[in-house]
Amino acid sequence: MIFLRPFHFVAVTVFLTTLGTVYIYQFDQIHIKPYQFSLAVGLFLFFTKACRPKVLALLSPAMKALGFFVLAAALSIHNAALPFVTVKQLGLLLVYVAIFFLIANVCRDERKLVLLHKTIVFACFFASVYGFILYILLNLPGLEKVDGYYFTRPASFFAEPNEFGFYLTFAFGYLCAEGFSGRPIVSRALLYPTIFLAYVLLVPNMSRGSWIGWFVVLLAVLLLSQITGVNRLTWKKITLLALGIPLSFFIILFSVSRLTPTQGAKTVADIVLSRCAVLHGLESGRAGLFKQRTGSETISREKFNVAFDPTISIRCNQFQAAWKSALRHPFVGIGFGNVFSVIKGGRALSSNSAARSIPKIRVATSSNFFFDIVAETGFVGLISFLFFLVFLIDKGIKNIKKAPSINVQIIYIGAFASCIGMIVNGMSYPLVMLPFFWISAGIIETR
Repeated sequence: MIFLRPFHFVAVTVFLTTLGTVYIYQFDQIHIKPYQFSLAVGLFLFFTKACRPKVLALLSPAMKALGFFVLAAALSIHNAALPFVTVKQLGLLLVYVAIFFLIANVCRDERKLVLLHKTIVFACFFASVYGFILYILLNLPGLEKVDGYYFTRPASFFAEPNEFGFYLTFAFGYLCAEGFSGRPIVSRALLYPTIFLAYVLLVPNMSRGSWIGWFVVLLAVLLLSQITGVNRLTWKKITLLALGIPLSFFIILFSVSRLTPTQGAKTVADIVLSRCAVLHGLESGRAGLFKQRTGSETISREKFNVAFDPTISIRCNQFQAAWKSALRHPFVGIGFGNVFSVIKGGRALSSNSAARSIPKIRVATSSNFFFDIVAETGFVGLISFLFFLVFLIDKGIKNIKKAPSINVQIIYIGAFASCIGMIVNGMSYPLVMLPFFWISAGIIETR
């Protein structure tokens, strides 16, 4: 039947990834999510109905490097403090590799790439609308804030705001690529509201990694559009961007701050500006803002960081712990998914017998994909994954140059910018264990 084709299940899989932490069934700490069913059906149809010789075409340099990485993750079970965690995470990694594999094999013509691009944009609209509604409802006056924070950060369908920020980095590649191209692949009635909602939610999301990732996405799109001739930059456009980006950021910031009730003296603007100050290293600005709120004339940098933004020092400690662990186990690491075992504060929250094999971890990663990989799979795993990224970037550049049409070129630019932005975002958030990276990687690997 016409609807029983692998591509249709690829599109459904991509859309369902926007549901984030929504799951159908939970066994211990293993969550069965909706997109995994459509992925399984797509794989089944591909291997039973597709021309099998085409599968061999995927034995590309990127896929070979990825194979070595998966092998390194499997071998890391030798040193794993909790082998069941390694088995669980390895199974999840194989699910993501399957997404990459299926997209790279199935989406090999312009029609399918365009439909997949439209699916990504529509899915982002769906997630952004829900995230916007939820953001309003969870910040109504008098309502208790999540985790006792000053306000409830937008998270859409995702369990934690930083993951939603990472998802927005993924989606901005496609949104920006089409938005700046001037060519209507998706209806403007859908594209522009999606860009607006995603941008509005990105600001109070407060994920600095996502802010930087989004900015890198924008720069990549502008640079590639200029090089390929998709959209030439003029001084007028550059001036408008240079003025419009910071202006729009602050307009959204202070509008959100004005309309969002918070607990205590701090506003959303105070919190976001403090994170921007930390991000840019504006010591005097940070001290001035802190002095304004506390009245303190002098305060040590250590006390300031802990009181004002403790996440910086926490993550630095996590990086150090992961790196030291990698030096002690340089070949196969300490077990894929086991980096929590060397991070201070990483411990099981549940003591029941079922959870002892696969515990619910307070701090599951070092918040950096580089340190996660080298600690968990050793330098063998890290080198394999870095080769995968190099081959992927090389393929992306070649596809952008040799795209058969302007629409396909825009989609490749979006996927490439999305990947680069997520790699940068991954410096503060786990990259490998999120499906969005593998979706963009699969699009890059097509053709």
